Amino acid sequence: MKKIRIFTSQCSGRVLVREVEGLSVYQLGLSAEAKHQPKKKLEANMKTVRIKLLRIIIFYLIALLFSFYFRIQPPEWYNRLQLPYGLSMLKGWLGGAGPFLGALIVIWAFKLKRTTTFFGSSKPKSIIMAVVPILLFTIIGAENDINLSPHLYGFLLGLTLTVYCILEETGWRGYLQDELSNVKPLLQYLIIGLLWYAWHLSFLSRNPNIINQLRYLVILLTGSIGIGYAVQNTRSIIVASCMHMIGNILIFSGFIDQHISFEKRLIVLAVSIFVWIIILITWDRGKTVNEEGKESRIRRMEKRIGANEEDSEE
Repeated sequence: MKKIRIFTSQCSGRVLVREVEGLSVYQLGLSAEAKHQPKKKLEANMKTVRIKLLRIIIFYLIALLFSFYFRIQPPEWYNRLQLPYGLSMLKGWLGGAGPFLGALIVIWAFKLKRTTTFFGSSKPKSIIMAVVPILLFTIIGAENDINLSPHLYGFLLGLTLTVYCILEETGWRGYLQDELSNVKPLLQYLIIGLLWYAWHLSFLSRNPNIINQLRYLVILLTGSIGIGYAVQNTRSIIVASCMHMIGNILIFSGFIDQHISFEKRLIVLAVSIFVWIIILITWDRGKTVNEEGKESRIRRMEKRIGANEEDSEE
Protein backbone atom coordinates (compact mmCIF):
# COMPACT_ATOMS: atom_id res chain seq x y z
CA MET A 1 0.00 0.00 0.00
CA LYS A 2 1.34 3.41 -1.06
CA LYS A 3 2.46 5.86 1.63
CA ILE A 4 2.27 9.60 1.07
CA ARG A 5 4.44 12.03 2.97
CA ILE A 6 2.54 15.20 3.86
CA PHE A 7 4.19 18.24 5.40
CA THR A 8 1.86 19.35 8.14
CA SER A 9 3.82 21.99 10.01
CA GLN A 10 7.25 23.52 10.45
CA CYS A 11 8.56 24.53 13.84
CA SER A 12 12.04 25.57 15.04
CA GLY A 13 13.64 24.62 11.75
CA ARG A 14 12.34 21.06 11.95
CA VAL A 15 9.75 19.69 9.54
CA LEU A 16 7.15 17.34 10.96
CA VAL A 17 6.06 14.66 8.50
CA ARG A 18 2.84 12.65 8.68
CA GLU A 19 2.45 9.46 6.67
CA VAL A 20 -0.95 8.48 5.38
CA GLU A 21 -1.54 5.09 3.89
CA GLY A 22 -3.84 4.37 0.97
CA LEU A 23 -4.95 7.96 0.25
CA SER A 24 -3.97 10.25 -2.56
CA VAL A 25 -3.29 13.95 -2.05
CA TYR A 26 -6.44 14.71 -4.14
CA GLN A 27 -8.60 12.52 -1.87
CA LEU A 28 -7.23 14.19 1.23
CA GLY A 29 -8.03 17.60 -0.24
CA LEU A 30 -11.62 16.59 -0.96
CA SER A 31 -12.00 15.23 2.55
CA ALA A 32 -10.81 18.46 4.11
CA GLU A 33 -13.05 20.55 1.84
CA ALA A 34 -16.09 18.40 2.63
CA LYS A 35 -15.41 18.81 6.34
CA HIS A 36 -15.71 22.60 6.10
CA GLN A 37 -18.53 22.67 3.53
CA PRO A 38 -21.46 22.53 6.02
CA LYS A 39 -20.02 25.45 7.95
CA LYS A 40 -19.58 27.54 4.79
CA LYS A 41 -23.11 26.65 3.69
CA LEU A 42 -24.52 27.70 7.07
CA GLU A 43 -22.61 30.99 6.99
CA ALA A 44 -23.87 31.71 3.46
CA ASN A 45 -27.45 30.93 4.49
CA MET A 46 -27.20 33.21 7.53
CA LYS A 47 -25.83 36.01 5.36
CA THR A 48 -28.71 35.56 2.92
CA VAL A 49 -31.25 35.71 5.76
CA ARG A 50 -29.68 38.85 7.20
CA ILE A 51 -29.76 40.63 3.83
CA LYS A 52 -33.38 39.55 3.26
CA LEU A 53 -34.33 40.93 6.68
CA LEU A 54 -32.52 44.18 5.92
CA ARG A 55 -34.45 44.57 2.67
CA ILE A 56 -37.77 43.82 4.36
CA ILE A 57 -37.03 46.29 7.18
CA ILE A 58 -36.17 49.06 4.69
CA PHE A 59 -39.33 48.35 2.70
CA TYR A 60 -41.54 48.27 5.78
CA LEU A 61 -40.13 51.42 7.36
CA ILE A 62 -40.83 53.37 4.18
CA ALA A 63 -44.35 51.94 4.04
CA LEU A 64 -45.01 52.79 7.70
CA LEU A 65 -43.66 56.32 7.30
CA PHE A 66 -46.15 57.14 4.55
CA SER A 67 -48.97 55.41 6.39
CA PHE A 68 -48.42 57.42 9.55
CA TYR A 69 -47.85 60.72 7.76
CA PHE A 70 -50.85 60.59 5.45
CA ARG A 71 -53.29 58.32 7.29
CA ILE A 72 -52.80 58.88 11.02
CA GLN A 73 -51.33 62.40 11.27
CA PRO A 74 -51.96 64.05 7.89
CA PRO A 75 -50.20 67.42 7.57
CA GLU A 76 -52.12 70.68 7.36
CA TRP A 77 -51.26 71.23 3.69
CA TYR A 78 -52.71 67.83 2.88
CA ASN A 79 -56.00 68.60 4.62
CA ARG A 80 -56.29 72.00 2.91
CA LEU A 81 -55.37 70.76 -0.57
CA GLN A 82 -58.37 71.01 -2.89
CA LEU A 83 -58.23 70.05 -6.56
CA PRO A 84 -60.79 70.95 -9.21
CA TYR A 85 -63.20 68.60 -11.04
CA GLY A 86 -63.36 66.11 -8.19
CA LEU A 87 -59.66 65.30 -8.36
CA SER A 88 -59.18 65.89 -4.62
CA MET A 89 -59.96 62.22 -4.12
CA LEU A 90 -56.62 61.44 -5.76
CA LYS A 91 -54.93 62.58 -2.54
CA GLY A 92 -55.83 59.15 -1.19
CA TRP A 93 -53.11 57.66 -3.36
CA LEU A 94 -50.52 59.11 -0.99
CA GLY A 95 -51.84 56.87 1.78
CA GLY A 96 -51.10 53.78 -0.30
CA ALA A 97 -47.87 55.06 -1.83
CA GLY A 98 -45.66 53.75 1.00
CA PRO A 99 -45.65 50.05 0.01
CA PHE A 100 -45.26 51.05 -3.64
CA LEU A 101 -42.25 53.32 -3.08
CA GLY A 102 -40.71 50.96 -0.52
CA ALA A 103 -40.86 48.10 -3.01
CA LEU A 104 -39.41 50.17 -5.88
CA ILE A 105 -36.53 51.46 -3.75
CA VAL A 106 -35.57 48.02 -2.42
CA ILE A 107 -35.88 46.33 -5.83
CA TRP A 108 -33.77 49.06 -7.45
CA ALA A 109 -31.16 49.32 -4.69
CA PHE A 110 -30.56 45.57 -4.40
CA LYS A 111 -31.13 44.78 -8.11
CA LEU A 112 -33.66 42.08 -7.32
CA LYS A 113 -35.17 39.73 -9.86
CA ARG A 114 -38.94 39.53 -9.53
CA THR A 115 -41.34 36.78 -10.58
CA THR A 116 -44.55 38.72 -9.84
CA THR A 117 -45.15 41.50 -12.37
CA PHE A 118 -47.78 44.12 -13.13
CA PHE A 119 -49.72 41.99 -15.63
CA GLY A 120 -48.45 38.56 -14.55
CA SER A 121 -48.67 35.69 -17.01
CA SER A 122 -51.63 37.17 -18.95
CA LYS A 123 -51.67 40.85 -19.87
CA PRO A 124 -55.14 40.84 -21.56
CA LYS A 125 -56.87 39.12 -18.64
CA SER A 126 -55.20 41.39 -16.09
CA ILE A 127 -56.36 44.47 -18.01
CA ILE A 128 -59.93 43.17 -18.22
CA MET A 129 -59.99 42.51 -14.46
CA ALA A 130 -58.84 46.08 -13.75
CA VAL A 131 -61.26 47.70 -16.20
CA VAL A 132 -64.42 45.92 -14.99
CA PRO A 133 -64.94 47.79 -11.66
CA ILE A 134 -64.00 51.14 -13.22
CA LEU A 135 -66.57 50.59 -15.97
CA LEU A 136 -69.25 49.57 -13.47
CA PHE A 137 -68.64 52.61 -11.25
CA THR A 138 -68.89 54.80 -14.35
CA ILE A 139 -72.22 53.25 -15.41
CA ILE A 140 -73.80 53.37 -11.94
CA GLY A 141 -72.47 56.83 -11.19
CA ALA A 142 -71.72 58.55 -7.90
CA GLU A 143 -73.58 61.43 -6.30
CA ASN A 144 -71.51 64.51 -5.46
CA ASP A 145 -71.90 68.12 -4.32
CA ILE A 146 -69.59 69.74 -6.88
CA ASN A 147 -72.05 69.65 -9.80
CA LEU A 148 -70.02 67.05 -11.64
CA SER A 149 -71.68 64.41 -13.81
CA PRO A 150 -72.41 61.34 -11.61
CA HIS A 151 -70.96 59.11 -14.31
CA LEU A 152 -67.74 61.12 -14.55
CA TYR A 153 -67.47 61.19 -10.77
CA GLY A 154 -68.10 57.43 -10.69
CA PHE A 155 -65.30 56.96 -13.21
CA LEU A 156 -62.91 59.03 -11.08
CA LEU A 157 -63.91 57.10 -7.98
CA GLY A 158 -63.37 53.72 -9.67
CA LEU A 159 -60.03 54.84 -11.10
CA THR A 160 -58.88 56.21 -7.74
CA LEU A 161 -59.79 52.99 -5.94
CA THR A 162 -58.13 50.77 -8.55
CA VAL A 163 -54.87 52.71 -8.60
CA TYR A 164 -54.80 52.86 -4.80
CA CYS A 165 -55.06 49.06 -4.56
CA ILE A 166 -52.32 48.67 -7.19
CA LEU A 167 -50.02 50.94 -5.17
CA GLU A 168 -50.50 48.84 -2.05
CA GLU A 169 -50.26 45.47 -3.78
CA THR A 170 -47.06 46.38 -5.60
CA GLY A 171 -45.51 46.24 -2.14
CA TRP A 172 -47.38 43.42 -0.40
CA ARG A 173 -47.65 40.87 -3.18
CA GLY A 174 -45.43 42.37 -5.90
CA TYR A 175 -42.37 42.61 -3.65
CA LEU A 176 -42.90 40.98 -0.26
CA GLN A 177 -44.44 37.72 -1.50
CA ASP A 178 -41.46 37.25 -3.82
CA GLU A 179 -39.07 38.12 -0.99
CA LEU A 180 -40.61 35.40 1.19
CA SER A 181 -40.72 32.81 -1.62
CA ASN A 182 -38.52 30.41 0.37
CA VAL A 183 -41.09 30.30 3.19
CA LYS A 184 -43.95 27.77 3.07
CA PRO A 185 -46.92 29.38 1.26
CA LEU A 186 -49.43 29.44 4.12
CA LEU A 187 -46.89 30.86 6.59
CA GLN A 188 -45.77 33.32 3.91
CA TYR A 189 -49.33 34.63 3.45
CA LEU A 190 -49.91 34.88 7.20
CA ILE A 191 -46.70 36.90 7.69
CA ILE A 192 -47.73 39.29 4.92
CA GLY A 193 -51.23 39.54 6.41
CA LEU A 194 -49.84 40.42 9.84
CA LEU A 195 -47.54 43.10 8.42
CA TRP A 196 -50.41 44.35 6.27
CA TYR A 197 -52.62 44.74 9.35
CA ALA A 198 -49.93 46.51 11.36
CA TRP A 199 -49.21 48.88 8.46
CA HIS A 200 -52.73 50.32 8.64
CA LEU A 201 -51.96 51.55 12.18
CA SER A 202 -55.66 51.32 13.02
CA PHE A 203 -54.75 50.52 16.63
CA LEU A 204 -53.41 54.10 16.93
CA SER A 205 -56.86 55.59 16.45
CA ARG A 206 -58.32 57.64 19.28
CA ASN A 207 -60.56 54.93 20.71
CA PRO A 208 -59.44 51.56 19.38
CA ASN A 209 -61.80 48.71 20.14
CA ILE A 210 -60.07 45.38 20.82
CA ILE A 211 -62.91 43.33 19.35
CA ASN A 212 -62.95 45.42 16.18
CA GLN A 213 -59.17 45.19 15.89
CA LEU A 214 -59.26 41.40 16.22
CA ARG A 215 -62.00 41.22 13.62
CA TYR A 216 -59.97 43.46 11.32
CA LEU A 217 -56.88 41.29 11.84
CA VAL A 218 -58.80 38.10 10.99
CA ILE A 219 -60.23 39.70 7.83
CA LEU A 220 -56.81 40.80 6.61
CA LEU A 221 -55.17 37.45 7.41
CA THR A 222 -57.93 35.61 5.55
CA GLY A 223 -57.72 38.06 2.65
CA SER A 224 -53.95 37.68 2.53
CA ILE A 225 -54.27 33.91 2.15
CA GLY A 226 -56.76 34.26 -0.71
CA ILE A 227 -54.77 36.95 -2.50
CA GLY A 228 -51.54 35.03 -1.96
CA TYR A 229 -52.82 31.88 -3.64
CA ALA A 230 -54.27 33.89 -6.55
CA VAL A 231 -50.95 35.67 -7.12
CA GLN A 232 -49.07 32.38 -6.85
CA ASN A 233 -51.08 31.10 -9.82
CA THR A 234 -51.23 34.27 -11.93
CA ARG A 235 -48.08 36.25 -10.98
CA SER A 236 -50.17 39.39 -11.45
CA ILE A 237 -50.17 42.48 -9.24
CA ILE A 238 -53.43 43.56 -10.89
CA VAL A 239 -55.11 40.31 -9.81
CA ALA A 240 -53.99 41.02 -6.24
CA SER A 241 -55.31 44.58 -6.54
CA CYS A 242 -58.73 43.43 -7.73
CA MET A 243 -59.09 41.00 -4.82
CA HIS A 244 -57.88 43.73 -2.45
CA MET A 245 -60.61 45.97 -3.87
CA ILE A 246 -63.35 43.64 -2.61
CA GLY A 247 -62.78 44.70 0.99
CA ASN A 248 -62.44 48.37 0.08
CA ILE A 249 -65.72 48.43 -1.82
CA LEU A 250 -67.67 46.44 0.74
CA ILE A 251 -66.31 47.50 4.13
CA PHE A 252 -63.27 49.67 4.46
CA SER A 253 -63.74 52.74 2.26
CA GLY A 254 -65.68 55.45 4.05
CA PHE A 255 -65.17 57.74 1.08
CA ILE A 256 -67.13 55.42 -1.21
CA ASP A 257 -69.93 55.22 1.37
CA GLN A 258 -70.46 58.96 1.05
CA HIS A 259 -71.19 58.82 -2.68
CA ILE A 260 -72.57 55.38 -3.55
CA SER A 261 -75.27 53.49 -1.67
CA PHE A 262 -74.62 50.06 -0.20
CA GLU A 263 -77.01 48.45 -2.70
CA LYS A 264 -75.17 49.92 -5.68
CA ARG A 265 -71.83 48.87 -4.22
CA LEU A 266 -73.16 45.33 -3.92
CA ILE A 267 -74.05 45.39 -7.61
CA VAL A 268 -70.56 46.55 -8.56
CA LEU A 269 -69.01 43.93 -6.32
CA ALA A 270 -71.25 41.05 -7.46
CA VAL A 271 -70.70 41.68 -11.19
CA SER A 272 -66.96 42.24 -10.70
CA ILE A 273 -66.49 39.05 -8.69
CA PHE A 274 -68.49 37.06 -11.24
CA VAL A 275 -66.27 38.27 -14.09
CA TRP A 276 -63.09 37.83 -12.04
CA ILE A 277 -63.94 34.24 -11.14
CA ILE A 278 -64.49 33.36 -14.80
CA ILE A 279 -61.16 34.96 -15.72
CA LEU A 280 -59.28 33.19 -12.93
CA ILE A 281 -60.82 29.82 -13.79
CA THR A 282 -59.84 30.22 -17.44
CA TRP A 283 -56.52 31.94 -16.71
CA ASP A 284 -54.36 29.12 -18.06
CA ARG A 285 -56.51 28.36 -21.10
CA GLY A 286 -55.56 29.43 -24.59
CA LYS A 287 -51.96 30.18 -23.77
CA THR A 288 -49.40 30.02 -26.51
CA VAL A 289 -46.30 27.88 -26.32
CA ASN A 290 -44.27 31.02 -25.67
CA GLU A 291 -46.46 32.00 -22.71
CA GLU A 292 -46.22 28.54 -21.20
CA GLY A 293 -42.47 28.60 -21.67
CA LYS A 294 -42.34 31.99 -19.96
CA GLU A 295 -44.28 30.70 -16.97
CA SER A 296 -42.02 27.69 -16.74
CA ARG A 297 -38.99 29.96 -16.69
CA ILE A 298 -40.60 32.10 -13.99
CA ARG A 299 -41.19 29.04 -11.80
CA ARG A 300 -37.61 27.90 -12.27
CA MET A 301 -36.38 31.41 -11.48
CA GLU A 302 -38.37 31.51 -8.24
CA LYS A 303 -36.93 28.21 -7.10
CA ARG A 304 -33.41 29.44 -7.79
CA ILE A 305 -33.75 32.92 -6.26
CA GLY A 306 -32.47 31.77 -2.89
CA ALA A 307 -29.59 29.79 -4.37
CA ASN A 308 -28.59 32.66 -6.67
CA GLU A 309 -28.54 35.09 -3.77
CA GLU A 310 -26.28 32.78 -1.79
CA ASP A 311 -23.87 32.39 -4.71
CA SER A 312 -23.64 36.13 -5.26
CA GLU A 313 -22.99 36.82 -1.58
CA GLU A 314 -20.29 34.22 -0.96
